[in-house]
Amino acid sequence: MSLTQVHAQDSSSFGRNQDSLDQNAPVILIAKKESPRQTITSFLALRDEIEKAVSNYVETRQKAEFERILLILDNLESMVDTSRVPEGKTGQVSARTVLALLDIFGRLPEQNLGLFPDTSELPLENDDSFTIPGTPLRLLRIDEGLHYGEYLFSPQTIVVAPRFLKGIEHLPLRTTTTFTSWSSDVTQLTGPWIPKAFVEALPDELKQQVLGSPAWKSWSKSSTLRRDSGNRTYSITPRRMISRLVLK
Repeated sequence: MSLTQVHAQDSSSFGRNQDSLDQNAPVILIAKKESPRQTITSFLALRDEIEKAVSNYVETRQKAEFERILLILDNLESMVDTSRVPEGKTGQVSARTVLALLDIFGRLPEQNLGLFPDTSELPLENDDSFTIPGTPLRLLRIDEGLHYGEYLFSPQTIVVAPRFLKGIEHLPLRTTTTFTSWSSDVTQLTGPWIPKAFVEALPDELKQQVLGSPAWKSWSKSSTLRRDSGNRTYSITPRRMISRLVLK
């Protein structure tokens, strides 16, 4: 699976799948995180991409656009250090954190990327972290494992981001989507097999957030849906923060 062509990408922050000979074909967007500037530039570019994907999906309800949202969400989640999160909870925690970050950066003034050190500007000492201006959020250099040498949002972000958001959530969200809040509105999205009218017809109490997800998704977790064509059964299961239908 790959992202749609990015037309305004920063080559210093993104790599592309070099196996594709057709430069107009879909490419895999690979965020570079070797400096604070690369990380924040990648995050903001992926933010723009997920906004496009959400707007396209709301309009078309195409499976490809839905899958694209999930892929971009995966890329965004890879930028958060969840090494201290218990196994089995990583997906949910990272998704909630990313949604909070999208809300934060969509409410604060745009970051001045020139204030973020790049690889050539990092000092020889004490270069293991960088605090994002105007926020308590930190980008931390990883010194071991799969993400060695990368700057990720620090492990404390899973607690700090939602807490910081509460203090600024009164500010309007700057977005090209119809969302007023990523943390609440994106969880109302459904897979392409669930009619949009179904969610719109639900009573408000079933749309309320319960442990970070709409109440109706918890209720439907064990529900099944059978397609008219054939005997294939689809179960409704939350895929991280977004409900999707998974073929059994």
